[in-house]
Amino acid sequence: MEASANNLDDLFTIWGLSETKATLAPFTKHQDLYNSIDESSLDDTPWKCLSITSPGGISGDLPNLIDDIPSDISQWKTKPYEVWYQDPMVVLRNMLDNPDFHPEFDYAPYIELDAARERRWSNFMLANFAWRQCMSISNENPQQNNGAMYCPIILGSDKTTVSVATRQVEYHPLYMSIGNIHNNVCHAHRQGLVLIAFLAIPKANHIYDNDVKFRKFKCQLYHLSISAIFQSVLPYMTKPIVFIFDFGAFIGDYPEQVMLSGIVQGWCARCTALCTDLDGADFARCQREHLTDTLVDTLPPAILWDKYSIDSDIIPFTNDFPCANIHKIMTPDLLHQIIKGTFKDHLVSWVGIYLVLKHGKSEAATILDEIDHQDVWTLVSDFVSSELKLLSPLRLAAMPSFRGLCRFPDGCQFEQWTGDDLKALMKVYILALVGFVPSEMIHTFKSFLNFCSIAHHTYLIQEFGAPNGICSLITESQHINAVKKPWQRSSCWNALGQMLHTNQHLDKLATMQADFVECAAVLQCSPTIDLQDDEDCAPVDNMVEGSAVFAQTWVKLHECPLVTSKISVFHSAVATFFAPSDNSGTQGMRRVCIHSTPSWQDTGHQHDCALVVEDATVPGFQGMSVLCIYLLFSFKHLGQTIPCTLVQWFK
Repeated sequence: MEASANNLDDLFTIWGLSETKATLAPFTKHQDLYNSIDESSLDDTPWKCLSITSPGGISGDLPNLIDDIPSDISQWKTKPYEVWYQDPMVVLRNMLDNPDFHPEFDYAPYIELDAARERRWSNFMLANFAWRQCMSISNENPQQNNGAMYCPIILGSDKTTVSVATRQVEYHPLYMSIGNIHNNVCHAHRQGLVLIAFLAIPKANHIYDNDVKFRKFKCQLYHLSISAIFQSVLPYMTKPIVFIFDFGAFIGDYPEQVMLSGIVQGWCARCTALCTDLDGADFARCQREHLTDTLVDTLPPAILWDKYSIDSDIIPFTNDFPCANIHKIMTPDLLHQIIKGTFKDHLVSWVGIYLVLKHGKSEAATILDEIDHQDVWTLVSDFVSSELKLLSPLRLAAMPSFRGLCRFPDGCQFEQWTGDDLKALMKVYILALVGFVPSEMIHTFKSFLNFCSIAHHTYLIQEFGAPNGICSLITESQHINAVKKPWQRSSCWNALGQMLHTNQHLDKLATMQADFVECAAVLQCSPTIDLQDDEDCAPVDNMVEGSAVFAQTWVKLHECPLVTSKISVFHSAVATFFAPSDNSGTQGMRRVCIHSTPSWQDTGHQHDCALVVEDATVPGFQGMSVLCIYLLFSFKHLGQTIPCTLVQWFK
C-alpha cells in the first residue's frame, strides 16, 4: 500500500472510530507511524556524510585520501563535495542475516550439471571468477583463510536524471549486492540490491566541458570516494570473520567503465585491442589486468595514452584493496551496448536510413508511419519456438493486448527510451517490418535476436554467471525505487535528505516484514495490482498453493446441465503462475491481471489475449495455444461456484 501523509491521517481517523478496543488503529497520525519505523532496531543503518575538500581532507573518522591532489585549480576544485553513504560493513551483515535469502543463497562456489552433464552458469557462485578467487585467497594464507565463507561484493553505479523539464537534477547512486544470492533475487528482491551511497557530481561552467584537468578531477574524486566508503570492509578482506570479503563485480555502462578503468574513450576497458581492429590477432588483445601496472611504471604518460589508451593520472579505487583488479571485475553492459546500442542506435536507425535511400525522405516517412500503424501478417511463434503458428494481423499501434507483450499505441516514435521499452519493442519490431524491407534485413534482425538471447559474451557468462543477473539492467531498474520515486515524494527542493529518509524507511519496512514472516508474526501477502494500470503485473515472492488437477473429460455443450442460478460477470481476473524471469519474484512466481471489459480508459473495449496449456505432457509451446478472452463469468451449480471463460481460439 502506498499513501500520502494526509491519506494516512484520514485512514487512522476512520480506523479510530472502531467500537471495539481490539480493532482500534495502532496510530493516530502519520507521524506516529514514521516514529515507530524510526525506533525499530532492524536494519538500523544510518546515513553518514563524507565531506571532501581541497587541498586535502575528508571529514569524519576516515583517513586523508586526497593529499596528493593539487589545489591550484578553479572554484570547482576548492568547493567542498558531500558524499552520503551507509557503512557497507553494517549493510553486508544485514544482507547476510536476511532470512529471505536463505532458500537461494550459496555458501561456496560449486559446479552444477544438467541432465546432459553440461555445466550450467546461472549464478555468480557457479562461475569461474568465484572459483579462482577462492583458490587465490586460500593459497595466500591456508592456515588463516581455509574454512571462511567467500563473500564477493558486487557494486554498480550509474548517473540518473530525475528532472529534465524544470532543471537538470541528477544523482549518482552507488548500489551494492553480494554474489552469494542468486541472480533472480538481485532482480526481484528490494534488498538484493541495496543503495549504498550517493556520489558527488562536480559541476562547472561550460568552458570546462572539455578541460583535461576538470575531467581528471572528476575521475579522481569518483575513485577516492568509493575507496573511502569501503575502508570499514578493508580489514576483513585479508583476515576473515567467519566470512572474507572481496570485490566480485562492478556494473556500469561504457562511460562508467571508462572512468573506472582509467582508459581513453573509445577503447576496450578489459583488453588492449585497437578500437579499429577488435578482431585482430591474439597478441593485440592482451588483458589489461596483467599489463596496466607494469606499463605505468615503465612508459611515459604520452606513450601510455597514444599506444595503450591508459590515463596514468587515474588510479582505480581497487588499488587500495587486496586481490582486486578493476579490469577483471567489470561486467558486460547488455542494456546499453547490445539492447540500446546495437538494436536501437544501429538496427532501428538502419531501417530509417535504408528507406530514405530507397524511397526518398517523404516516402520514407510515410512508410515508417505504415510500419507503426499498418496491419501486417506475422509469424509470432518464431521468436519462442521452432513450431510456427500463423496468428491474426498485428501492428505496433493496434496489436491485440497480450499480458507481458508491450503495446505501442503511438508506434515506436519515442523521444526517450527505457530498457523495458526497448526489450518490449524487440519482441514485435521485426514482425512489423515484413513487407517493407528486404528479406536480408529481416534475417539480420533475426540473427541479432538470436545473438542477443544466446551467444553474447560467452567468456563473461562463464566468468560471472548469467549476464542478466549481473548487468546494468538491474541498476537501471533500481533507479526507479531508490531515486526517482523518493524524489517525486519529496518537496523537490534540496531533496537528497528527504530521499535518504524515504529509503531508510523502506529498507526498515522490508527488513521488518522479513523478520515478522520468519517469526510467523504476520502472514506474507502478495503485492496488489492496480486494475487501472495497462501493464498490471507484479512479481510474487511468497509460495503459492497449487490446485490439484484431476482427469478431465471434454463435455459437449448440449450435454451440460441447465443453469438457473444468477450469472456473475467480471471484467478482470488475476492469474498467478511459475515463469522464472527477470520480472518474476524470488521464487519465480508472477501475477498478471487479465482484462475483458467493454470500456477501458476511454478507448473502447479491451479483450486480452493469453497462452493456455492444453497438453502439459508436451514440452514448451507445443502444448500451448493462443486465445482471446471475450467474457469472464461464474455461476453456482449444486452449491459449487464454477468459473468460466468465453474465448476465441487462434487455431
